[in-house]
Amino acid sequence: MAVQDPDLILWDKYDAGNGPHVPNTYLGYSMRKYRDYVYILFPKNYGQTVLLRVHLDDLIKEEMSLDDWEYFFGINETTGEAIWGDGLVRGQVSYSDTHELYIPSLDFDYSTQTTASIIWNPYLNRWLVSDVTRDYMWVAEDYWGPYRRIRDVDTPGSYNRFLHETLLGGNGREVYYAAAQYPSQRYGTYFYVADFEEPIEISLSQKSAIEGDVLEMVVADNSGGGQIDAFVDGNPAEFVSSEGNEHLFSYTLSRDENSGEEGVVKVLATNGTYSRDVALVVNRINGIEINITSHSDDDEVSGTILLEVDAHYEQEPLYLGEGKPEVYIIKTELSSECGFVEDADTYEPYSLKLDTNRFSDGEHYFKVTAYDTLDRRVEKIIRLNVNNPDRSPVEGNLVIDGDMEAENVSAWEVYNGAEVKKVQGVQKSGALSLLVVNNYEIDSPKGVEQTISGLSGGENLRLEAWIKIISYVFDGNVLDSKASVSVLDESGGTISYGEINPYGFFRRFTHEFVNPEENKNLRIVFSVKESNTGGAEKVEVLIDDVVLVNASTPLVDSPDGISVMSKNGENLIAWDKSESVNADYFYIYKKNSSEGDYERVQELESYRQSYLDGPGDFEENVSYYVTLVDFMGSESLPSELVSCPGNCSICGDGACEGIEDELNCPEDCFLPANDEELGTDGDNNNQGGDVDLLKECNDGIDNDADGFVDYPEDLGCNNLTDDSELEFGVTSANCTPLFECENWGDCVYNEMTRECYDINNCGSERRNETEECNLSDTPGGDTRGIKIFVGAVVAIAIGAAGLILRYWNKPKKKEYPVSTGF
Repeated sequence: MAVQDPDLILWDKYDAGNGPHVPNTYLGYSMRKYRDYVYILFPKNYGQTVLLRVHLDDLIKEEMSLDDWEYFFGINETTGEAIWGDGLVRGQVSYSDTHELYIPSLDFDYSTQTTASIIWNPYLNRWLVSDVTRDYMWVAEDYWGPYRRIRDVDTPGSYNRFLHETLLGGNGREVYYAAAQYPSQRYGTYFYVADFEEPIEISLSQKSAIEGDVLEMVVADNSGGGQIDAFVDGNPAEFVSSEGNEHLFSYTLSRDENSGEEGVVKVLATNGTYSRDVALVVNRINGIEINITSHSDDDEVSGTILLEVDAHYEQEPLYLGEGKPEVYIIKTELSSECGFVEDADTYEPYSLKLDTNRFSDGEHYFKVTAYDTLDRRVEKIIRLNVNNPDRSPVEGNLVIDGDMEAENVSAWEVYNGAEVKKVQGVQKSGALSLLVVNNYEIDSPKGVEQTISGLSGGENLRLEAWIKIISYVFDGNVLDSKASVSVLDESGGTISYGEINPYGFFRRFTHEFVNPEENKNLRIVFSVKESNTGGAEKVEVLIDDVVLVNASTPLVDSPDGISVMSKNGENLIAWDKSESVNADYFYIYKKNSSEGDYERVQELESYRQSYLDGPGDFEENVSYYVTLVDFMGSESLPSELVSCPGNCSICGDGACEGIEDELNCPEDCFLPANDEELGTDGDNNNQGGDVDLLKECNDGIDNDADGFVDYPEDLGCNNLTDDSELEFGVTSANCTPLFECENWGDCVYNEMTRECYDINNCGSERRNETEECNLSDTPGGDTRGIKIFVGAVVAIAIGAAGLILRYWNKPKKKEYPVSTGF
């Protein structure tokens, strides 16, 4: 978001020395959108911060002026609401406190230099502000303060610390941030983490509650302080028991909390010296629902996959009031059994990328977690069977036995007394990995090495290896294990060096370097060490797929299975899935005529399998090819060429061919469930494209003009055979009701009934049919009361099932694989 207003010059550079701290380039993430306003923290002279806001309607006007802006003036002591001044004048921000138009500064307990970033932190339950040049961070309950300094940040020599809601570990306990170094240091931008562990921790049995719910609170006192007391909205909770430093409390909600209204209250714990509070939504159940929609338990997966996740609230989230955070799902994130975050997504629809090549073949569990701004979270665990094909050796590899598939270890020499062997069952790929064991000698690197000979000198080379560290912990000590990779010249000088920290899966090490002129031999050294004297009894490193090649050599092959389909002025280009762990992007190239040049028209992630080109004028010959790019930017050779017209399939010509199927081209390939009933040719194919088989939900037309076409995108479609795209309960003149009835009920007073429903969902009311009967026809006597009850339950169940089905089938914006069509 950016604000452009020529009049928004609120000071002059030499305005009585009261202008902002120059150069003042740090406003980027001090600007926030809240509901109907955009808020900006502006610095006064040397960082005295003021707060301005503008309504979104004014922000998008063709002509905007300072009259549209408001400034924060203070707090109404009676209502607690913010007081806003209307309109601004040039230079007003820098007026002195004796001027009648003075804008008060926000309340910071220690003067800011210039605020760099402001985020809502769900762990702290506070707004968190960073400074541009000082090593400070502040917190406040409301956006406009008052702010108190929470801690200094241990990143000396850095500035402009950039915070973001998604850069959180433990949903806010660890705050990751980017900071730039001063030129006197090693210049550049670096990534840091600040741990905000509180002396008192609170864990709640639930984050939303209604009247009658029993809330359990586990309070951990890490400070070793005095007696712990706990409160909910100021009401004391009942102490239950203690174990070590953890104390259990219980509280039954009475609905008197928050004056009986829906909203958020504090759960507070204190030991007299330290206190801690977290947020609890009361008088409303407002939890998060989560479901993995793209995969099921025990699915077999390989390469890079996308896990598509539906995460939403049971009800619309609450509005907490001006100055409080908006309630929304911050992100969904994916973690493995090792707890490492693989990927995170912050916008719906949530798509989490998983590189299965990081894991050995076999069964693995992955966890998707959704977090929101109130520190509520929900998890979904999925079990997947990883089955990646063995990787073929890289052509041109200068390393002997780099893929570790030979049974012996003669290609590798022991370095500094390590134990070395080939192992099975825990490999990165193929059947074997190289295991290097350091039997715990502090700061003594041990490993393996290999000499690469026959070089001419001056080569630009690329080294790649997959490394996994295993540490054997005892006494619960923190480990400091590291694997290192060194490339040495003939004299033992270091050409390249890098380290890998321990994780529970293989990580890629890669580096490009220039072999010195006239240097004929290189030594590659892999080693592992532990630096903590109480950390581990031994450390092991697994090494696999070591590659040393010319830097221009691609580590990926050309894409296979290229094909193209034309439909309604668009061309769908598809290819086989890439199984290469080195793959990064696909490039799609296009030429519009036989005399033109190929141009790159799209770049897609390596897990994609199709690209939709158009709509456009494809009357002249158009041709395509695809390349695969590895993680270092080297591009494969081109795939086969495909062209249209030429070797493309035409959707709508009555022939089901090429990549056409019943979903992306139902006109040619629609296969009904019952050949006899729908009048197909009975050979499991619809080569003739019988027009009688086309229904509203598979005809490629947006019949109800709602912006969605056919099943499953249109919510009015229950399946491909549905002949109405209309929503449930919506009536159309083109919709013909078709009633389907249940079995006849019991005979009650010589009469039996059955309920009938419109299976075409034309909006028709349910209807009951009645028929005379003899009581003896149906044993059981008078069951009228039971029948009425059962009928009511069935009606409710059907209605609920319909709503649930419609909700879970809501349309999602995504990149479709070939089988799901246009």
